Amino acid sequence: MVRATPFYFTHSIDPRGNRDILKSVFYERLTPSFISWLLAPGVGTVFFIMFLPISTGVAVGVGAAIAAVTAAWLWSLATTVELTRTHLRVGRARIEIEALGDAQVCSDKEMSHHMGPGSDARSYVLTRPWVRTGVRVEQIDPRDPTPYWLFSVRDPESLVKQLQELTSP
Repeated sequence: MVRATPFYFTHSIDPRGNRDILKSVFYERLTPSFISWLLAPGVGTVFFIMFLPISTGVAVGVGAAIAAVTAAWLWSLATTVELTRTHLRVGRARIEIEALGDAQVCSDKEMSHHMGPGSDARSYVLTRPWVRTGVRVEQIDPRDPTPYWLFSVRDPESLVKQLQELTSP
């Protein structure tokens, strides 16, 4: 069984120690955008202003603490997309390459369609609001009821190209 690894590794760890098979072909960490990061100092400033009538020192401390907690919360929302020669890992979910079918690049409008009127409740979906593009990958394992995976990725063309190379006969 392959374990999920911390974000600072760029490959998964094979229990047998075979790192060549599991080196990442594609790896992307979906961190929040610059605009999203402005939320942390903004919330900290609001709390600073709220506590300013009490004391300047308390206001600075509370504002800084809230800004740090908000930044930590934003960082916790970041997830990874990793493709190796044997599997695709999106967030905590993992699927073998043999179970993957056609992959398609999804623009922001196509992502909205697949998450709205074109959605299937059985599909695996992992999106982040700060990443508008994504990939839709068909799942062809007849034992798995999940029809497709839909997930956000900033460079969908590169991922689809790598997936096509790995799944082509």
